[in-house]
Amino acid sequence: MKKRNGIEKLRMAFAIVVFMLVLVPSVHAEVINCNNCSDCSAKIQSASAGDVVKLTEDITNHYGNCIEFNDKDGITFDGDNYMIYGDNDFEGYGIYLSYQSNNNIIKNCKINDFRYGIYLSNSDNNNLTNNTANDNNRYGINMPGSDNNTVENNTLNSNTNGGIYLSNSDYNTIEGNTLSQNVQHGIYTRDSGNNSIYNNYFNNTDNVNFMGTLYSNKWNTTKIAGTNIINGAYIGGNYWAYLDGTGFSETGTDTDEDGICDNYYTLATNNIDYLPLTEPPVPQVIIYVNETGWWIEPDQFNPSSTPIQSAIDHATAGNTIIVKNGAYTENVDVDKCLTIRSENGPENCTVNAAIHGDSVFELIWSADNTNLSGFTVSGATGTDSAGISLVGVSHCNISGNIVSGNNEGILVFDEANNNKIINNTITSNSGDGIYLFWAVQNTIENNNVSLNSNQGIFINFSGSNTIANNTMAGNTYNFGVSGNYLADYTQDIDTSNLIEGKPVYYWIGESDRQVPSDAGFVGIVNSSKIIVKDLTMTENLYGVMFAFTYDSTIENVTASANMYGIYMTDSSENNLTGNIISDNNGKGIHIQSSGMNLIYNNLFNNTNNFGIEGTIAKNDWNTTKTSGKNIINGSYLGGNYWAMPSGTGFSETCTDTEGDGICDNYYNLTTNNVDYLPLVRVRGDLEITDVWVNWPDNCTICYNVTNIGTGTASEGHNTSLYVDSVEKAYDFVAEPLMPNESYTGCFNYTWEYKPPEDNITVCVDFNDTVTESNETNNCLSETWMCGDVNMDGTVTPADSGKVFNHYLDSNYPLGLSWAADVNGDGTITPADSGKIFNRYLDSSYDMDCCCARKDRM
Repeated sequence: MKKRNGIEKLRMAFAIVVFMLVLVPSVHAEVINCNNCSDCSAKIQSASAGDVVKLTEDITNHYGNCIEFNDKDGITFDGDNYMIYGDNDFEGYGIYLSYQSNNNIIKNCKINDFRYGIYLSNSDNNNLTNNTANDNNRYGINMPGSDNNTVENNTLNSNTNGGIYLSNSDYNTIEGNTLSQNVQHGIYTRDSGNNSIYNNYFNNTDNVNFMGTLYSNKWNTTKIAGTNIINGAYIGGNYWAYLDGTGFSETGTDTDEDGICDNYYTLATNNIDYLPLTEPPVPQVIIYVNETGWWIEPDQFNPSSTPIQSAIDHATAGNTIIVKNGAYTENVDVDKCLTIRSENGPENCTVNAAIHGDSVFELIWSADNTNLSGFTVSGATGTDSAGISLVGVSHCNISGNIVSGNNEGILVFDEANNNKIINNTITSNSGDGIYLFWAVQNTIENNNVSLNSNQGIFINFSGSNTIANNTMAGNTYNFGVSGNYLADYTQDIDTSNLIEGKPVYYWIGESDRQVPSDAGFVGIVNSSKIIVKDLTMTENLYGVMFAFTYDSTIENVTASANMYGIYMTDSSENNLTGNIISDNNGKGIHIQSSGMNLIYNNLFNNTNNFGIEGTIAKNDWNTTKTSGKNIINGSYLGGNYWAMPSGTGFSETCTDTEGDGICDNYYNLTTNNVDYLPLVRVRGDLEITDVWVNWPDNCTICYNVTNIGTGTASEGHNTSLYVDSVEKAYDFVAEPLMPNESYTGCFNYTWEYKPPEDNITVCVDFNDTVTESNETNNCLSETWMCGDVNMDGTVTPADSGKVFNHYLDSNYPLGLSWAADVNGDGTITPADSGKIFNRYLDSSYDMDCCCARKDRM
């Protein structure tokens, strides 16, 4: 404790105030508006004692100190409930009263993401009221060397070190504040005494920590009637809870049911709460609701056009509301602890939004410990509305509901923590099924989430949630987790969750493992030496997610129809190769503050192939040019293949003068991210090299197609048969053809020769599936005539001689074997040779080739 005497300080402060009142003439306080950090600080400096400086808009992403008083006295700063956000680097102070800034009022401010929310340095007689300081890197409020201040009705949650820090600070009043879920402490005192700390709500792993010299502090006031911090009937001490439900106030006895524990609570020597608060039992009251009103038996019926809301408005915390079968049209706001349930389940009780832009059920800040079950909830279709919204509430239980036809299904946000969403069916909503935003330590379990137009379950900037035994199917993106920090990705998610019947693999802190082949979702967090290989990943926020992960591999993964094919945040030294990343709706690959990754031999084909944000670190997008089959069947490994659905991707439009399958120019994605060896397809060249009849077995026509180009010809092209310019049949080539590789096929068509001749044409790739180096050589046309074995267009002794030679030596070549069998007996003999010669002598001489008669086909 500081050596100066507290009473003397009070006397001196009072004398100064009296002196100033005597000397300073009466003036009217002026309200001065400001809109940013420097503007507000400047207005404070120019203001006069008694003036009000009021914030008129949100302040976001500020680095360093924001609002500074700099020894200014007697000023009111009113944040008017606008947000004052730091930049997540956790430097600086949201509001800074430095070196004897006294007699000021700080109110209605919402301060997040600074090192300290509000910082009082050697500043006295200030009032901090109705402020929120959450998610700061050290403390919500820090008060070194500051005395006689009042800290009342503030919310100080989820700060890394603690809610309030008193260091060498005395005679302060800390009353009516909520200090919950701070990582280390609720309140931290060092060398501080004679502080009055009462009627506060503590719910932290460690609620109070003492350091330095231990002085006496007062932890309760005299027991007086009045509504306390937990809505009890008496003001006395503080409410002491722990996150696991074992706090002193949660487990203590209250024999006389006055909301004060029977026993005092010793924090440390000379630091005792003699009147710790507890929650007294609430008499069981049941309110019944039907479509026209509500009642408490045996009291009178109360008609209402919004009977559920009317019942809530007339209820007392702890009451139960039972809703009879029916269809209700209203928007229901729940502002107190209640049990609200249908009498006979969701199939018999529907609540539809009267105002479509508002949520059907909204549980707001004061509705902690509410149970809501057994309703079909629909009609909240406006932007930001939901079937069921939980806003800043804790320990609520949402179960057994059917939530459909809304914008969001169930929305849990704004520090709604420690709630349970269990056994609900959430389907056919136009937004997300279940959406958590700034909400921690919730349980999402045994829900059926399907056919929602955005995400099934989406966890955004919300850590330490438990996700178990949920089924997700048919959502545009079934599942996803997002955030900026490791804590945002730290969840309890196991394989009991199924996506389209496949398990979710969400690994944290793992190493030396390979993801199984049946994965429905892959999320790897804070891990190393993980292999993700040979998977097809679709319809999630990410095909594969790496967060704070290094020295791991993603290989031979097909990722499509996701928001992001591959997503990496704060991940390094990973190897991504051989993946097909196509038709994803956001980005093919998204890299956030990640470097030293090797990304090569992948095929990207998305409208937006990549996104690189946050700290732009160097990644390698190619390996050394090496002989080997690449992702597009080219001959060299190098970089990646960059395509777009429009056909205008870098690899689709680049030049390749060397014909080696590597673009002539590099592809600059952004700073420190260049693909120096982007792949390009070396084009194939398809040619029909032969056409024949499958004689003597039958009269089907067969063909040989050869890739005479230097690149691979992709699969999926057709070959077509034309007889006398009329298409008769087509065949499908189902495999790619490498350079100099051939494919033989036969048409499912029985040809009937019609004398005197047939013009036969076979064309390859008539559906233009393959981009070729030469598009003019796809067809082979021949004129076929019975007896014209050398295909010169006439029947001559030369044809007769060829047939006889073939009879003598079966290896002797014939152009058309079927045309040599002019007597149609299935063999080539001297008789055929003679018939051909006779035809030469007499053009009316009859020849009977096999394919000219249906009985021989």
